[in-house]
Amino acid sequence: MKKLKMFEGIYHSFHEIEKEGAAFASEFWKSRETKRIKEALRMKPEALNSSKEYPLFHVASMALNSEKNLKIIDFGGGLGKGFLSVSKGILDLKQLDYKIIEIQEICDIGKKIFENEKKLEFITDFPPNQEVDIFHFGSCLQYIENWRELLKKSFIYKPKYILFSDLLAGDIETFVTKQLMFDSILPYQFLNISEFISFIEDNNFTLRFRTNYEVKIQGVFQALPTDHFPKNKQLCNSSNLLFINTNI
Repeated sequence: MKKLKMFEGIYHSFHEIEKEGAAFASEFWKSRETKRIKEALRMKPEALNSSKEYPLFHVASMALNSEKNLKIIDFGGGLGKGFLSVSKGILDLKQLDYKIIEIQEICDIGKKIFENEKKLEFITDFPPNQEVDIFHFGSCLQYIENWRELLKKSFIYKPKYILFSDLLAGDIETFVTKQLMFDSILPYQFLNISEFISFIEDNNFTLRFRTNYEVKIQGVFQALPTDHFPKNKQLCNSSNLLFINTNI
């Protein structure tokens, strides 16, 4: 494939460049942009803002109060990518209390990697009750059979925001399948997103946004491999959902 040559030359000012062509007024540009906006008009809102990354960093930026300690509980937070995104990405962040709830094996590794990090704590269960700014669930509820009971525990912390990243839910029927993962087999649950949203909203939260999440599988962003399921159980993308506490 021929490498695209998009830039050419080094100059000191605009006046040194002799402009050619109609650029943004050209027929090519107008035709392409017209096609794109017509396609966008037909898209569902969640597809318009499709994301390849968890929105935790953006929500944390929104939740930040310079006079208070930003408190985040990250259920299924792995080895701390979300923590790095927030702690390094928010430039005026002064205080951060970030807790990751994970299995013991992951916690043991995380504690070694971040042994000198005072802002981060790895734990295996819900911490003592405290008010938090964000309760984040990242790509984990598909492994929780009784997810409603789990979420009820998170409501006790009175979070300002509850964020679900890579939630395996959509306009489909809820069902359970098995996931073939490396040398393991795990039960895996797909959820009906309307039922999920209704449950959260019934507990005094309001949906702020819903977007598609584009999953990377074997290093490539692609649709979820569900086309072998019946039509009412096929899910192309998972979802990101942000809820705001209506009592705060």
